[in-house]
Amino acid sequence: GMAAFEVQGRIEWNLMLVAVSLLAGITLAALALHVVLRRPSLSATSAGAVLLTLAICTLHFIGMGAVSIFPDSSIVISQYTIAPTSQAFAAAAATLVILVLSASALWIDLRFRRQKLEVDRMHGLANAAVEGLIVCDGSRIVSANDSMGKLTGAPATALNGMQLGELFDERAASDATSLEGQPQEAELRSRDGTRIPVELIARSIDYCGKPHNVIAVRDIRERRKAEQEILRLAHFDPLTGLANRRSFSSRLD
Repeated sequence: GMAAFEVQGRIEWNLMLVAVSLLAGITLAALALHVVLRRPSLSATSAGAVLLTLAICTLHFIGMGAVSIFPDSSIVISQYTIAPTSQAFAAAAATLVILVLSASALWIDLRFRRQKLEVDRMHGLANAAVEGLIVCDGSRIVSANDSMGKLTGAPATALNGMQLGELFDERAASDATSLEGQPQEAELRSRDGTRIPVELIARSIDYCGKPHNVIAVRDIRERRKAEQEILRLAHFDPLTGLANRRSFSSRLD
C-alpha cells in the first residue's frame, strides 16, 4: 500500500518504529486468538475483538509514525495517480463491502452455532433414552442415539445416511412413518444378520429448522418371551409339563 503512495518528496522509514509496530501488532493479535480459543464465550469473543482492534490500530498508527517525508521538487508525480476524491469513494466502498461481508459471516456463524446447540441438545436427550431413536428425513436416517447403535450392533454414527429399508422391511418402515403415533411391529436386521422383533412408533418433529420424523424402536424380545410363557402356562401344568385340563378341553373341541 505504501509503495503506491506518491508525493513530491523523499520517503524515509524509521526501522525501529517499524519493528515496534510489527511486534506490537503480532503480539496483540496472538493474544486475541488465545483469549477466544481458550474458553469460547461472549465475553471472550468481545475481549478478542477489542484486542484485535488494538492490534490493527497499533500496527497502523505506529507504522505510519515511522514515515518521514522530506520535500524534493525534483520528484515528478506520475500522471496515472488517482484523484483524492476517487480514492475516498474507493476506500468508502471497500469499507462498506468489508462491513457487509463481516455482518454476513457473523449471521452465518450464529445460525450454525444455534443449529449445533440444538443438535447437541437433542443428541444428549436421545442418548438418555433406553429405547432406540432414529431421526429420518423421509426414508433417510440423519441421526441415531447410542441405544439404537447397541440394538443394531453398529456405532450410532454408522447408521447416518442409511435408508430405513436397510434396517426394516420396506412396508413396515413406510407404515411407521405414515401412521404417526400408532405402534407397528417389525423386524430389525442387526449388523450380524440377526432379526430382532421390535415395535416402531413415529412422530413428526422440527429438526434443524426442517420437518423430520423421529422413530422410537423398542426391543420386544422379552415381551414375546413373556407372551409365550403365559401361553404355555395357560395350557400346560408348570410342575409336570403335561397338558392341563384347558388344553385337553380345547383339543377335544
